[in-house]
Amino acid sequence: MRNTGTLPITSWTVTFKVPNGLSYLQWNGYNPPGAPVTVTQNGVLLPGDSVTVQFAIGWSGGTVGTPSPITCTAR
Repeated sequence: MRNTGTLPITSWTVTFKVPNGLSYLQWNGYNPPGAPVTVTQNGVLLPGDSVTVQFAIGWSGGTVGTPSPITCTAR
């Protein structure tokens, strides 16, 4: 997430679909390919700053697709 605006952001949400070849591990289990994922973060992100959020991904082998579409929304 990068704040390209002129004002601080205090929270944001990133959404995407798990790409083919991967699974996404959440606290309540695995999300298979095609499942929607929503990651919400709180904290101040100043203009021009960026942050990286780590999460667990499983790979079963083979070709990995691109997570699409990816959206990011400041709240």
